[in-house]
Amino acid sequence: MRIIKMIMVMLFSIAIAACGGGGGSSSPTPAATYSISGAVSGAVLPGVAISLTGTSIKSTTTDAMGNYTFTGLANGSYTVTPSLAGNSFSPAGTAVSVSGANVSNTNFVAAALGVGASTYSISGTVSGAATSGVTLTLSGANTGSQVSGAGGTYTFSNLLAGSYTVTPSLTGFTFTAPITVTIVAANSTANNFTATAVVVPHSISGNVSPSLAGVTIDVTGAANASTTTDASGNYTVTGLFDGIYNVVPSKAGYTFAPNSTSVTMAGANVTVPSFAGTANSSVLATVNGSVTGAWVEGITVTMSGCASGTFTTNASGTYSFANVPSGTTCTFTATPLAGYNYTTGSATLPGGSSTTVTASNIVASSIVTSDSVSGTVINNSGKTGRIYILAYDNNCTNCSPSASTSIASAGAYMIRGLRGSNYRVEAQVDARGTGVRNATNPVGSAFSGAGGSGVNITINPLTLAPAATAPTGLGVSPSNGAAFVRWNPVKNAGGLESVAAYKIYWGTDANATSGAPVIQMSGDNSFYAHSGLSNGAVLYYKVSSCVSSTCAAGTESPASAVIGPVTLTAPTVGNTVSGTVTVAPGITAAPMIVGLYGNTGIYFTRIASASNAQAYTITGVPNGSYYNFAFVDRDGNGTVSAGDLSNTNGDAPVITVNANVTNANLTLNSANATARIGTDHESANYSLIMHVGSQAKLAVTATVISGANIPVPFDIGVDPLNDGTWVWINSVRPTVGDSYKIRVTYSDGTHDDMTSSVTGVSDSFAQNLVEQTTAPGTPAIPLLTWAAPLVTPSTPYTYDVYLQGNNNGVNWRIDTVLPSSATSVLYNVDGRASAANLTTGAYTWEVTVRDSNHNQTRVRKIYNAP
Repeated sequence: MRIIKMIMVMLFSIAIAACGGGGGSSSPTPAATYSISGAVSGAVLPGVAISLTGTSIKSTTTDAMGNYTFTGLANGSYTVTPSLAGNSFSPAGTAVSVSGANVSNTNFVAAALGVGASTYSISGTVSGAATSGVTLTLSGANTGSQVSGAGGTYTFSNLLAGSYTVTPSLTGFTFTAPITVTIVAANSTANNFTATAVVVPHSISGNVSPSLAGVTIDVTGAANASTTTDASGNYTVTGLFDGIYNVVPSKAGYTFAPNSTSVTMAGANVTVPSFAGTANSSVLATVNGSVTGAWVEGITVTMSGCASGTFTTNASGTYSFANVPSGTTCTFTATPLAGYNYTTGSATLPGGSSTTVTASNIVASSIVTSDSVSGTVINNSGKTGRIYILAYDNNCTNCSPSASTSIASAGAYMIRGLRGSNYRVEAQVDARGTGVRNATNPVGSAFSGAGGSGVNITINPLTLAPAATAPTGLGVSPSNGAAFVRWNPVKNAGGLESVAAYKIYWGTDANATSGAPVIQMSGDNSFYAHSGLSNGAVLYYKVSSCVSSTCAAGTESPASAVIGPVTLTAPTVGNTVSGTVTVAPGITAAPMIVGLYGNTGIYFTRIASASNAQAYTITGVPNGSYYNFAFVDRDGNGTVSAGDLSNTNGDAPVITVNANVTNANLTLNSANATARIGTDHESANYSLIMHVGSQAKLAVTATVISGANIPVPFDIGVDPLNDGTWVWINSVRPTVGDSYKIRVTYSDGTHDDMTSSVTGVSDSFAQNLVEQTTAPGTPAIPLLTWAAPLVTPSTPYTYDVYLQGNNNGVNWRIDTVLPSSATSVLYNVDGRASAANLTTGAYTWEVTVRDSNHNQTRVRKIYNAP
């Protein structure tokens, strides 16, 4: 059971150069700059290093009197941090906001460390609706504040042992609960928070001059409303929620400048710039227009020439400007979304005519060219369900889909963002409604060449033979009144799960039949949290596989060997791991499973009715590295399924247990879905890794709407089995802060637009890859060894190891990641390889170094087995 699953898309990027020219009679006036200053007092005055991060990054040292100054600073948010070996400082750091004035008295007090004393750090990440720009406040044994940087990261350094509390804040957002950390003799990491935008109604207000009463104000967009200006020309429209709105004034006999205004509401009231009304006896007309091409929705169109105004397009790409003077010519330009080029539109209004005029189209095109494939899916399978359509590179054997989409039922489809290749397009009926591909689902395919229309696919009935084999790798981990049952999923030669369900037998008898069997829908989870049992009960388990979701007669395999006896009590010999699971912005009472998963097994606890901030304790944990996972089992079926909240989609942190661990805190996001971007660095090549995961709703499609250096729109899809949709950006290094908007659509037909950004690029490569064929290795089972990166990642990191045969189809990826202390692993140590021993031939193996922000490096080597 590989806890972490990723949906990745590697996106093509090009370098964009900007050039300028022309001349003028004078140079532009430089923007005003400001300063931050302060002093260090106490045990030491001169020579203290003062670092500045945030809008600008600078450093300086204190003078003989302990004073320091940073000059030339623009308005923005900054963090000032002092440091000097052998000293601690209070506060540990200070968040400073520069807004049109110098900031002084940002002071610190130094204290010399006692003999043998050490200092430590508290670090973490802010994720969710806000990442950078969040103020983190430290209280307790020391105080301080700082502003989170790119990717939401923060660190409080030079802290003495003691108890501390970290509290996040940012106007317009709520956060998971403050975290209390007790430092004894080690740094404290993964103190993470999740931000959620405050969802409250707001207002749009403004004025029509000169104090023009009786003007109708129409608001359209995310909602529609109308009001009329008062005697002073003021207006307010209340009860509006976040979204894009077009505000249009109108009154008989008047024209207005601007003609209309487009505004975006994002967690606060909006004041619209004033409209100026002018009595006008000229004939007025309406201009309608459209944005066509690659992406048409949410484009802000600006009118000029005839009148001024802005309007944001609807889902069909249309816009409209009313009350435009006749006898004029209008020009319409688009405010570009990242990744697109646009033409301009225009319209000429005949003099003296009020006839509506249609402007020429504004055409949007992707800067990075790509192909699409489209056609019709015909479902003759006799099964119903959402249909997932996936495009595979036909030149790549056993590769993940290059792009994908889904449709509610048989009909037309289109997949966008493909880049010149030879594609095979597959359509699969999700008969079980899980959103996970499965070999028991009816499927059809067609070849599309490099793309194009008319790629029609027919799905025919699928005849299934009874499941032939029972699952392997059955294991049972006990806890108080519960058991965590796990097994290896049954897969076909292509690596796709080939059964629809598993049947878990259990009982107090040695044949595991006295209890009522449980049928668990397949979905590559391959585990079942069995609860509602008596503490101390002694049970036996076995499991079979079925090609029907109900395990109907004639569809079931023989059962596995029996595991048992298993006594249902939590282990007590070993370490204790405890912490709090926070669910943001909150949940109704539901079961929660919290656990640790590593090479030594699974250790867990089950809370029958979890709260929003649920404390947990897991006992009997051996030393080792573990995924720290949790899920809220909303439907009570003992596994992660649609609508459950979890961190098992790639967000489970890895913790190292060498003693008792406290404050192993987790955050589960109760948003409908999550989106993130990681980076990959291999040799001199780079890639972006884009991930979308279901949370409170079942995500069924995902499309990159906008972003630099990629083909847009790009249908990356939502596929829990997709281990990477890669498009290399070659030698172009990703830029930290590049933002990408992703539209995620759910099974209920609703959608969210999410924004995710590049948080970093790693240069931390594993070194000196060598195969050891002497004990404990052999030529057929080599010990794969490497050395730690020369450049240590800036956040906690792990290793992943993968091997594949160059010609014989052998493949193995270690089931759990390895801790940063590891420098070797024995091939097939977990028994998950497709071949237990390597035969004569060439094999490629690679070591991945992945940090906690999902930025990774990869190094490859060829092993020639004798």
